Amino acid sequence: MNDARAITDESDPPPSPPNQAGGGRGGVRRILIGTAGWTLVATGAALLILPGPGWLIIAAGFGVLATEFEWAKKYLRAIKSKVADFRGKSRPIERYPSVPRGDGVDEASSSKPA
Repeated sequence: MNDARAITDESDPPPSPPNQAGGGRGGVRRILIGTAGWTLVATGAALLILPGPGWLIIAAGFGVLATEFEWAKKYLRAIKSKVADFRGKSRPIERYPSVPRGDGVDEASSSKPA
């Protein structure tokens, strides 16, 4: 019976260690990142109405939130795919439009009498 207990004890996963990177400050880090990310998202939402780069600031806010939260990574991936779709559907703008040369007077009507 002791042999069976030893086998099941070995198959149990070891307990996960505490957050070694933050040294116990993982909760504070999550709060700070969450606060910064949501501040950017709220500012971007305000800039949708006010003049400014609202969508860009919202995407930056989700970028900050995605560093700590898995659900934000999902939304950031969705935003990136929408931007890629938009880029694929847009057509390039002609940089140098063709402009007729001359002063705008038709050559046939401006012939001088001989």
